[in-house]
Order: sequence, then C-alpha cells, then structure tokens
Amino acid sequence: MIHSFELTEAANYYYAAVKELKAQAPDSGDMLPGNACFINDTDVACLERDFGVSRQPYYADGLTMWCRSSGYVSVQEGQNTVFRFIRDGEEPCIAFYAGFPDGEGRFIPISVTGVAKSYKEPEDVERFSVFTPAAAYYFTEYEGAVVCLRAFVTEDKQMVLSAVVTDKSGKDRQIYLAAYIDPLLRYMENEDFESRWFKSSEYIVEDGFILHSSLDSKTYLGIGADFQGEVGRRYRTTARTMVTGKSDECLARSHNLIRGDFADCMYKSSFKDNSVAGEILHFSIPAGGSVRADYRMKMYSTYSEAVDYIKAPLSAEQLDNCVAALAEKVTATHSNMTLSFEGELLGKTDRLVNRFIESVKRQAYFCAMGKNYCGPKIGMRDVYQQLEPTTYWCPEESGERLVKYLDYISPDGRTPRQITVTQKKDEIPPYDTREFVDQGLWIITSFHTYLSYTGDYDILDKTCGYYEFDDAGVIRRSDRVDTVLDHLFTIMGYLENNLDKENTGCLRALYGDWNDALDGLGRTTDKDKKFGSGVSVMGTLQYYGNLLDMEQILRVTGKRPDMADKYAAMAEKLAKDIMQYAVTADEAGHRRVLHGWGDKRQYFVGGFNDCDGLPRDSLAVNAYFVLSGMDAKNPDMKEHILAAMSRLDSRYGLKTFEPFFAEDVQGVGRIIHLPPGTAENSCAYIHASLFGIMALFKMGKSQQAWEQLAKSVVITHDRISSTSYVMPNSWCHNSELGLDGESMSDWHTGSGAVLLKILVGYAFGIQPDLKGVNIRFPAFIPTTSAEARVPVRGKTLVLRYENKGAGERSFEYGGKKLDATYDPVLDGPTVSIPYGDLEDGAVLKITD
Repeated sequence: MIHSFELTEAANYYYAAVKELKAQAPDSGDMLPGNACFINDTDVACLERDFGVSRQPYYADGLTMWCRSSGYVSVQEGQNTVFRFIRDGEEPCIAFYAGFPDGEGRFIPISVTGVAKSYKEPEDVERFSVFTPAAAYYFTEYEGAVVCLRAFVTEDKQMVLSAVVTDKSGKDRQIYLAAYIDPLLRYMENEDFESRWFKSSEYIVEDGFILHSSLDSKTYLGIGADFQGEVGRRYRTTARTMVTGKSDECLARSHNLIRGDFADCMYKSSFKDNSVAGEILHFSIPAGGSVRADYRMKMYSTYSEAVDYIKAPLSAEQLDNCVAALAEKVTATHSNMTLSFEGELLGKTDRLVNRFIESVKRQAYFCAMGKNYCGPKIGMRDVYQQLEPTTYWCPEESGERLVKYLDYISPDGRTPRQITVTQKKDEIPPYDTREFVDQGLWIITSFHTYLSYTGDYDILDKTCGYYEFDDAGVIRRSDRVDTVLDHLFTIMGYLENNLDKENTGCLRALYGDWNDALDGLGRTTDKDKKFGSGVSVMGTLQYYGNLLDMEQILRVTGKRPDMADKYAAMAEKLAKDIMQYAVTADEAGHRRVLHGWGDKRQYFVGGFNDCDGLPRDSLAVNAYFVLSGMDAKNPDMKEHILAAMSRLDSRYGLKTFEPFFAEDVQGVGRIIHLPPGTAENSCAYIHASLFGIMALFKMGKSQQAWEQLAKSVVITHDRISSTSYVMPNSWCHNSELGLDGESMSDWHTGSGAVLLKILVGYAFGIQPDLKGVNIRFPAFIPTTSAEARVPVRGKTLVLRYENKGAGERSFEYGGKKLDATYDPVLDGPTVSIPYGDLEDGAVLKITD
C-alpha cells in the first residue's frame, strides 16, 4: 500500500510497482482483462492495450473528471461540459508534453498521457497509467527520464493536474513541460460553431489564466499554475494557433512544440481564435533530481472570484494533502461493509475477486451520488437502482438522495425518465418526459429496501415538492409540498391509473418500460388516445411487488390501514390477472411468460407465436415473475421459467431475448434498428442477465447461478472493450459484424448495482425486511469459506460460512444454535433473526 502522497514519492512507488509487475508476470488468476492488474487492494495498473479503454471518475459534488487509460481527460457537471468527451482519436482538450532536446537545437515533444503524439516521437517511449480511488497517475518514460502526471478533483471541486519529471539516468538535463488546456464551458456535450465566438481567455501575469464562456453556463474558469525547480525560459499564450503554429494544424504536428516556444505570447484571446491556456516551462534538472508543475482549476460565476482564486495558490504540499484526504475519505466511506471469499472462484484468485467487489462498490456509489448518468442528465430509474445497494453501507447519504430525487416527480405521480441537476438553484431543470411506465416502480422498491435496512421510518414524514411538466416540454415548479409517504401514494396512484382496467387489469406499457428499446407496445392507431392498451408484463410484475411492499410498510407503521387493505386486495387481483393474461401455454402444456402485447392484444411478444410468427423468450419477465414473489403463489411455473432461461443461455450469459428482432418486425419499436446480438436485441445485456441470475438463486439453483455469474462479470473475460475492473453493461456478440465480447459502455450501468444485490442478498442470503433479517443462504457456494459484514439497523451483522464436510447445515448466532425452517422456493433451510435479537458484531455461523 502507498505510504506517501507526496507526488514525487507516490510516482516513485507506482513506477517501481509497475516495473516489478512487468518483471514478475503475475499469475493469470491475478490478472485483469485489458492488460491490467491490481497493484494493491485499491490501485490498478493499466498497461498499454491495443483494444478497448479503461476509465476512472474523480468527482466532488457531482463535478466529474473522467480519466481514460488512453490519456484523454474530460470533465462534466450536470449539463455543464467543462472539458468535452473526446472520441476516436480527436484533438484532446487537455494535453501535456515533455520536450527532450534533439541535439540540433530543437525538441522532441513526448506526450505525457499518450494523446496527440507528435510525429517526431520515437517508438521506444514507454507508457502506463495507474488509477487509484483518489487520483489518476499517467507515466511516460523516455531517455532515462520518467514523467508522471497526476489528475484529481478536490473536495471543494478544484480540478488539479500536477506533473513531475524525475531523472533516472544520473545526468544533468534540460527539458521542458508544456500544458495545453482547452475547456468548452457550455451546456452542451460538444462544441458548436458559435462556441469559440463567445469564449475568451486571459493570462494575468505571474498568476494564471481565466477562461470564460458568455453563453448558457456563463462560467469563469480560473487556472492557477505553480512550479518547483529551476525554471529558465517561460512562454504563455491564450490562443490555440500559437500552440500549434497554424490555425489548421493539430497538436501532433505543432512546430512550436518542436521549437520549444510560442511565436507570439498572446495574453488575451477571443472570437478569431480558439481561446485556450497554453504554457511552456523550460527546466534544468540535476542528476537524479526532479521538477514539478501544478495546474489547478476551479469554476466561478464571477470574474473577480476567479481572479482571487488564481492569486491565492495552494502549495504543492497542500495539494498532496488533498489527495491523502481523498484516499482517507474513500476508505472511510466504503469500510462499513465487506464481502470476502476464501479460495479460488470464478476461475480467479480470491484476492482478485475480493478486490473487484470493492471496486464495484465504488462504482455503484459513484453512480448513486453523481449529477450525470450517460450524458448531462440522470435517469430516475437508474439512480434509484443504484441507491438501493448503496443503502447497505451508506444509509444516510442514500436516504438523502432517495428524498432529493422525489422532488422531481409530477403532482399526478408521473416520474420523468431523466432529469438534470442544474448549476443554479432557481434554474428550471431540463427533463426527458417520455412516459416510460417503470420509472416510479424502482422508487417504491428502493424505499422498501431502505426502510428494511435502516428502520428509519421518519423518512416517510420528510417533505419535498414537485415539478409540473407536460409532453410539450413545459416545466415549472409546483406549489404543492407534502411528505415522502404522500409522494409514494402519488406514484402508486399514477400506476393504478395506468392499469388496463377495462380488459386485462395489467399495467399498460405507455412509451415503454425498463427494456426501453422495445418501445412499441404502447402505441395505438386511435387518434383520440395517447397510448393504447398494450401491456408491459415486467412492469406489471414489478407493480405487483410494489403493492406487497407498500402494504407491508403501512402495516408495520400503522399508517393508513385503509390503503394497506386496498393494496392487499389489488395485489390479490393482479396476481390472478397475471396468470390469466400474461402466461400462455401451447397444446403440449408448455408455458411461457409473455413479455407483453400490443394494443387490444392484437399481437404478442415473448410467446409461442409472436408478431413475427416466431416463438420467443424474454429474460426480464421470467426473472421478475420470480423476483416479484409470483413464484411463491405459483410454484408449478418454476420448471417453465428454468426452461426459458436454458433457451436464453449463450456463451456470454443469459440474453434479453431469443431469437432477435429482425428489421421488418412490426409493433415492437426501435429495438429492430439495433443489430442482432447488441444491447437489448438478443444480447447478454448484463443488467438483465443478472436479474436472471438473481432469480436462479431465489429458485434454489445456486450452482447454476454461479455458473452464469462467471459469464457475466468482467474479470473472467479475456477480450474486453471497457474498463478492466468495474462492471460493463453488455457482452455483444455478432460474428457477421465482428462483435465478440464488446460492451457499449461501463461505469454508468445498473449491472454493478445488481451484482451487489446478488452478492449480499443471494450469494450470502442476507435479506432484511421490515420485521427482521431473513437468511436464505444458498445450497452451493464455490469456496470453502466466506464472510460478510453488513450494517443492518445500525448494527453490523457478521455472517461467516465454512464448509467442514459435515453433510448437514447448521446455524449459530451469538454462540446460540438457531432452528432452521425449510423454504420450498429456495428448496433449503432458512433462518430469521428478529431485530430485537440483533447484536452489533455478533457472528452468524453457517456450517456445512
């Protein structure tokens, strides 16, 4: 583990660790895909790879700096793009170069992170990056010198880039460090033709730069620069042309970087050129010595604030202390819950698996606490799915955000698909108002989980407001303010109002559901109706589970017994409607759970004869038939659901649908435009695959569940296009298109959250409800021992499993034997611990 966060010492530590890693060639069981490896419990070395990119977010209060192993850096906060995301080798927004004398009075510019490599760069340059939870470190080694660039975000939202050059040759040397910084500062993801007209840059002598956009964000970005070491010549400019040498030239062909100077040190720039911050510092480095340059950036709403910022620099020591504080905060945040296995599993060492689990915890936490989710907006279904598992170990923060996002729903209970966390308090947030019927369903589930784990029923009495919005995009703040419980009633009422009461009693699909590419079931040809009577069976099953959850909340709290009775009656009726309309059978008695149907049941999806004339299986509905609790009422459905999952299985795990939807299929929506084997169109869409795995665990098929888990998690794969150590969202496979294990994205995906729910709730079997902790430990576990430490109701539950070959399972809690009860769904023994008997730190021993 790293012992010092002083930049030079940290760089030396990581440099030595990676050199040792390369020399020792670790066992494959310890290697991550994508040519990466954990250096210690938290820090990952990413070596150069020909295919795919790893990335790591650094963030504070929603401002997120993305650092990619390819060397690209981007920054976004809500709808404000500070530094745009770069695709496919485009010109970077942030670039650093180390200039090495070429012996002829010029320089060889070496890209520090690997972006925009100079055409003069030789082939013997070595690079790697190290991603830690607190900071990213980019390394470049050339001619006996090691250059390290550290990137991170402080808790007060400063973006910091610090470079250190260390001589390893034992000789005095001359070298320059060049910085190129080109922010966007717009409420858009990419530059448009007006962006440069309204952006300006100014260099304030001896202090730093101020860049400003007078459009939408109206942000002032202060950039302070400080250095340590013997500096000779210094050049600054505010115009991109002065960095590259020509207006149509790129950084990789910059003659000014080869010369080591700027022809014109322009101190103000706007309109005619792209306004940037550029600097070249020439250093003299003694043998074995080092030099350092720090660039820190922060956004302000006024010019004077930005000026004050750059005139009051932080010292190098203070910046190093910021990194140390961030590392300490990460440790404190995630230490409340640990999950660990002993012995090889998933084809990897237990050390790698345990480290990976901790990394996925950080992934889910980032997604739950941020201001962005795959772009400038946050998906309501997305953030609530993330908040459910973060409740396990961060209940206070999770509870705050559960309430915070309720503030964005409509007074009629309609929940937007996506919202934007605005930069200014009184700004109206842009919405995606499309009526995906599932959005509110996840909210109910998340609150039930929160109450189960915390017992914090006071949260139901907290107040929040609403936004009124319509399909035309008109959004305004509502005057109505009421309690969290009122909001939950409102959501349930919206869902009730969208039941197809005239026909099937099931939940109408409206614009779509969680399988959002299949967005055609709600359409109608009736001109006087917005949506038809087409149904989402997954949404219906989720609503059935919501009715049970809300009934339990109201029974336990004693609030609104009339509503508890109503929800109980509705659940009973809905269960019958599901079995009557959503389950179909052929002449041989084989059953299938329908994915849904179109208006007036004119066509079906997921049955024996779909709208394209083919039989088809849908994964999500089979999984949610089990997860909603419908399986307990209909145990005879188990064999049919297992048969469907067998048909959905593939090399990369359980697929969303089988077969795929061809381009000429009518009535199913935009899913037909996705190539077969990608995203939701018959792909191992990992989020859905994990729903299926969760259902397998619940049905007592734990060995089969672990086998599927080995297909779904990233660490078991050889060839990936995504980050090596967090969950991606899919495993695409289409031989004709050359797709074989690629993923659409990573980090921003529900697969990490669902993996944690599986590990805690099903692999360890810890399932609190509103009355006590239910332990449904699976029959099969691929290791001989395992331990979980999980906070429940403010006390740490320690579950310790050991296989001693006894041939019979026993349960002991706090030194006392527990009597088990046979669970017919799990097909195994279970125990329950009432909350009154829960003791902090007491060990629940499970022995086979």
